[in-house]
Amino acid sequence: MVLGGVTLYRNVQSLDLMKTKKLLDGDLAQIGDTVNHLDTTVKQLDYASREQQQYLEQWNQQVTQAMGHTNELLVSLKNTSEGINRQDQEAVKHLDQVLDTANSTVAGIQPIESSLSAEIDQTKQLTAGLTSLTPDLQITADHLKNTSSETEDTMANLRDTTGDVKQAVHSWTHPGWVKKIWNGVLDVAHVFNPL
Repeated sequence: MVLGGVTLYRNVQSLDLMKTKKLLDGDLAQIGDTVNHLDTTVKQLDYASREQQQYLEQWNQQVTQAMGHTNELLVSLKNTSEGINRQDQEAVKHLDQVLDTANSTVAGIQPIESSLSAEIDQTKQLTAGLTSLTPDLQITADHLKNTSSETEDTMANLRDTTGDVKQAVHSWTHPGWVKKIWNGVLDVAHVFNPL
């Protein structure tokens, strides 16, 4: 029995060791594959990181340049708006002078009308014509004032839009993925060169 027990024990031991060795060999092969995949992944990440670093400075320069163009555009729009406002104010002053002149002319014509009986009808027609122009001139002056106000509103909207663009560009230049940055650069470039 002892001999049988030892034999039995040896068979169990040899069977268990063989299965264990096969299982360990399989596990080691899987671990080796996993290590190879991890090594490949690390290499790809390292390559992508170097690529991103290589182009990040170029993208930052392009974004900075685009922002400079945006600022130049805003300054130009502001100067244009200020010029329009000055022209509107000058036009309103000129129209006020024309109105004053028209009113003075009407007032000056009335005494002559009473003394010149032959020309009374013609003078009345001239007075009526000048009087009918007065509301049109006033309407034009009011329109110019409204245009000035609308121009100021437009400039305020442009300033708000610029703030939004600056915020968007800032968020585009600091994302974690290269694709987002590139899309942001394309969007900004499209603003300055629409198709």
